[in-house]
Amino acid sequence: MIFLLVILAFVLRILFIFQGGVSFHYDMARDAYEAEQIWKNHNLKILGPPTSTPGLYHGVLYYYLIAPFYSLSQGDPRAVAIFLSFINSLVIIPIVLLAKDLFKSNKWAYLAGFLFVVSFEGTQYAPWISNPTPAALTIALFFLFLRLWQKGKNYALYFAVFSAALSIQFQFFLIYLFLLIPIFGILFKIKIGTKAI
Repeated sequence: MIFLLVILAFVLRILFIFQGGVSFHYDMARDAYEAEQIWKNHNLKILGPPTSTPGLYHGVLYYYLIAPFYSLSQGDPRAVAIFLSFINSLVIIPIVLLAKDLFKSNKWAYLAGFLFVVSFEGTQYAPWISNPTPAALTIALFFLFLRLWQKGKNYALYFAVFSAALSIQFQFFLIYLFLLIPIFGILFKIKIGTKAI
């Protein structure tokens, strides 16, 4: 069932891409150029897209994520929009798993997944060719792993930290996710040794 939801979400997200449903403005052109420099000229990047604060940059991972799709499509932004839509469709997996754990019900878990499948925000955000777009998946994974950590699975803490780090790569503002980890641990009285920290 979960994979049917992912497929349905993907279809809904790419439905209008080839009918002019892709926005391509200054930021997208800048990022496309930087990605092209990676795949065409082998000019590796160490700074990601600039933030609204001068001198502060998002992580560089976004450029490396979209570069192969610009390369394969010879610069067609629709290929990147399809790829980002696929990533957005995968958000359903952590949503369903988290909802299933919280509500103890398959029915409610699949309803939560379906609501994301058809949500206006999800369908409009998915093909947006911008660095924050992939963060929808990493944020959903972050909260799923926090929940698993709360349930006593210590390995989940490492995955939560990794998901937070990936989120920050896509949107620097998400640095606050690192603050949520100790707050979550204190709030739910999760015991953790210094070795794990």
